[in-house]
Amino acid sequence: LFGGTVIEFEFTQALPDEVLQKTVLPDQQRHLLLLFREAFANILKHAEADRVSMKWHWKEGVIQGILIDNGTSSNTLKPHGQGLANMQFRAQELEATLELEQREQETEVRFSWSLFSSQRQQ
Repeated sequence: LFGGTVIEFEFTQALPDEVLQKTVLPDQQRHLLLLFREAFANILKHAEADRVSMKWHWKEGVIQGILIDNGTSSNTLKPHGQGLANMQFRAQELEATLELEQREQETEVRFSWSLFSSQRQQ
């Protein structure tokens, strides 16, 4: 996704095997994919970032994804269309929480999902 850009991307995950082997339903996969695709698109379009990190970990039965960019734009979290609303909608469909926080030199997207207690799990 960041190929051909000057953005450095770091990915780390610390998920136990039970999570990595969990079957995620097709509609859940779609919502996850589109939620984070929108987050990445916002970074590319608005953040003016040169570094992005994505971290996944497991804490007390909840899978947590944290996406951080070092963008300088104050426009990253301002509504430019339906992107942020779509991200919130997809989190709700997954029965997950989505938090967005913008600081002076950083924007953070925090996604938390109780994967094993979702009503639509397989």
